[in-house]
Amino acid sequence: MRQIKYNQLHETRYQLTLANGLRVNLMPRAGYQKSYALLTVNYGGIDTAVTYRSGKRVTYPEGIAHFLEHKMFEKRDHDAFDLFGKYGADANAFTSYTQTSYLFNTTTHLTECLQILLDFVFDPYFSARGVAKEQGIIGQEIQMYQDDPDWRLLAQLGQSMYPKTALAADVAGTQESIATITPAMLYACWATFYQPANMTLFVTGGFDAQRIAAFLQQLPLLSRPAPAFVRQPVALASPVKRTTLHLAVNRPRIAVGLRGITVPVSGLPGLRARLAGQIGLYLLFGEDTAFYQWHYDSGLLDDSFSATYEYERGYHFMTITGETPRPEELIQVVRQQLARATDQLVTAQSAFERAKREYTGRYLQAINSLETVADSAAAFPGDVTLFEALGELQRLTLADVCEHMKCMVSQEPCEVTLLPGDD
Repeated sequence: MRQIKYNQLHETRYQLTLANGLRVNLMPRAGYQKSYALLTVNYGGIDTAVTYRSGKRVTYPEGIAHFLEHKMFEKRDHDAFDLFGKYGADANAFTSYTQTSYLFNTTTHLTECLQILLDFVFDPYFSARGVAKEQGIIGQEIQMYQDDPDWRLLAQLGQSMYPKTALAADVAGTQESIATITPAMLYACWATFYQPANMTLFVTGGFDAQRIAAFLQQLPLLSRPAPAFVRQPVALASPVKRTTLHLAVNRPRIAVGLRGITVPVSGLPGLRARLAGQIGLYLLFGEDTAFYQWHYDSGLLDDSFSATYEYERGYHFMTITGETPRPEELIQVVRQQLARATDQLVTAQSAFERAKREYTGRYLQAINSLETVADSAAAFPGDVTLFEALGELQRLTLADVCEHMKCMVSQEPCEVTLLPGDD
């Protein structure tokens, strides 16, 4: 096993690749009784079109990755949740635009739970009856989100920034798209994307790494020929600059989005880019800034105001959102702040150093959470975790932030306003 040592924090991450191609990270943590496991498939909501080596191009319905995640737990004669429950383990799963993850946490029977996890993910069962039942369940879930104003706001922003792409649709798809899903489609997606070499298992908590590695290596895990394919990249069509929604809300909301035009990278360079964008937004819109304090005191914004940066496989964008009594004014001041971002950031050395200290504190606190450590390994681009983020944060310079933000703010923002009224 390869060892990655974090000497300052007295932690070690162990890496190995199983015979079937599954990449494994083991991170034992002293003083923890609980263990947490996360199996992540490099497959999500944006992966709706692929081209195979033969030249055949296949397009799948929007929402099929999320649908597949729901159906993986159901087997011919049992439910995987029941098997986890026998050992007192809590299991769950989630799907994003770029990944599908299956997880559990337990204080006992770690090896038994790992075997359950790997068995049900590598041995699917889909039936016409089960698919029809799930179409009704997920259809209700999709309808429920239509009544959530924050979801509608961000969904519309995604549609504005990435029109006619999978990013313009919810990860769960639409009622129309999921109605076309069949067992054959699910098996085809599973065979394409659920390849062991396209997955990563991260286990952290109170265990012996050598024992768990030996256990995983002796498992008779499925090994099968992997179909070679190319994913369809996220297209950058002309964005929709202004959109207004009317919903039954008490206060208006706004969302401003900046779409990145460069191709995201993985590994440490991608991690540095993500950190540069996050800290750049913090220096422009964070609670400690003059911008925030001035407009908070004037009542233009409140503590719902936030600025976030999504940096994922295939796309990246920045979002500024908040409730406000004067939506047009808030959009205008956000635009003004973005317009002068480059000039402001270049002189913000002292604020930048404070931001680095604050983010260092956040990450040091976060590494106490087993879930956050494992989830970060799936969410960050490439083979990096919160521990690598701490190191890259120390090496990050204000020049890195300025260069990254200059590219982002050069794009025309997309703006969505949500106003009280009938839909």
